[in-house]
Amino acid sequence: MLDAGDTDILEILLNQVELITDKDAFFKLYGFTLEEYLENRKAMSGICREHADHIEQFVKGSGIARTVGGSVTIVAGGVAIVGLVLAPFSFHCCRISGVDCRWCCSWDIG
Repeated sequence: MLDAGDTDILEILLNQVELITDKDAFFKLYGFTLEEYLENRKAMSGICREHADHIEQFVKGSGIARTVGGSVTIVAGGVAIVGLVLAPFSFHCCRISGVDCRWCCSWDIG
């Protein structure tokens, strides 16, 4: 037995099936045919997939660039620290070794 709610649902379903099977009714209601809709949906799906692939490649590329940039930053920081540590020992090392300083330094320390 069907109650009132079931018959309402059945009526809605039958109207939708009729709309899908009748090309003219579908076109009159929506302004395009079901076949056109399905073709356009497939084309749009392809376009969205292309954009998603492009975005995925861009994000992957930027992730690699970010990793390389972070590595370079770490190495540069290490080199700067080593340079600061060695600066007192390398300042005018030519004076310590007895070499004439004029060829490597532009100033003369008396």
